[in-house]
Amino acid sequence: AVFGEKDYQQLTLIREMVADLDLHLEVIGVPTAREPDGLAMSSRNRYLDPMQREQAGALSAALLAGSYAAPTGASASLEAARAVLDEVPDLEVDYLVVRDPMLGPAPTQGPGRMLVAARLGQTRLLDNIAIEIGGGMLIDGHPGLATSESHELPWRN
Repeated sequence: AVFGEKDYQQLTLIREMVADLDLHLEVIGVPTAREPDGLAMSSRNRYLDPMQREQAGALSAALLAGSYAAPTGASASLEAARAVLDEVPDLEVDYLVVRDPMLGPAPTQGPGRMLVAARLGQTRLLDNIAIEIGGGMLIDGHPGLATSESHELPWRN
């Protein structure tokens, strides 16, 4: 079965249920489909007015900032993401967290997931990104970039 990673909590729950029930089923997560500016595609996006639609880009920008800071630790990752979100006063953040890939406590090093939920007006938006926590490596002045050629947004091909 194939599920999108946009609602990562749901994907994780489905994976756990399949394992707990010993179902002979492979659950495959596929990357979130995104607008050209990085906003996660969602039917809810149609409820955003033009100004809110522009502001909504802060979610993906925050996740990107958090992913760049993740090699210096989960706290630094959250601080970097929060700084981006704080630039949009109309954005009401429900949560911004870092967890392990199965949504347990954030690791001090290794794979993690940064998740955010926020409201713009009446519209609730969700997004998340895989991050690599710890290691502290800086490449070309940017933490978290695999190579000097990796300056593109992770969701752009």
